[in-house]
Amino acid sequence: MENATKALLIAASVLIAIALIAIGIRILSSTSGVTRQVDRVSSGLETSIYNSQFTKYAGEQKGYDVKALLRLVKQSNISGNKETISVYYTAGGANETGGFTTPDGIDYFSDTLASNDIYPVEIRINNDTGLVNKVVVTVH
Repeated sequence: MENATKALLIAASVLIAIALIAIGIRILSSTSGVTRQVDRVSSGLETSIYNSQFTKYAGEQKGYDVKALLRLVKQSNISGNKETISVYYTAGGANETGGFTTPDGIDYFSDTLASNDIYPVEIRINNDTGLVNKVVVTVH
């Protein structure tokens, strides 16, 4: 009789252990979805913060603000931690020309801008990465 009681206790402990393991696995698997969602939100937030430093220059800008934008683009391209941003210009509705990505090219274009003139600036975002990849400045 004593052995039967011990056998029942051992069987009950094994069942409880299996149940606890199953519950633990269930909890871990349910939290992995939350972790992926947090990663996605975090990545989206990081992209938004990165893009906002450029998108604030979209629209009509004084030349000195465009030059500040170009310095920011140049620094971003030098750091190489995100997508390379190309700088283009257009005049009077003509096709975009330029495609400057190097520091020298960006500096050359920046030097042609008058600080007090107004320039329309367009910021474009890569549909695949969601990152700013192009700046278009309309010159006179």
